[in-house]
Amino acid sequence: MLFARDTSPETRLILLEIVRRQSPARRLEIALAATDAARDMIRADLAERFPQADASRLHALFLERWLGAELAAQALRHMNGPRPAPERPR
Repeated sequence: MLFARDTSPETRLILLEIVRRQSPARRLEIALAATDAARDMIRADLAERFPQADASRLHALFLERWLGAELAAQALRHMNGPRPAPERPR
């Protein structure tokens, strides 16, 4: 959603015009800043909801919220690397 639900149609038009006047580099800068802000809000929410969680658990929860459960699980498997096979008794 580009705008909050309470943004009036007139305000939306003004905001869109302001964005359209920006250079592509500035629009990218704005988008990246918004993405960083969204990540920060998610991390803050998770830290508040799970105060006993360690950094690793909070990161896993963040990935699940940001990427969805299936993609987060794939990312975590990739990040943790392959598990060595247990040694077999001889």
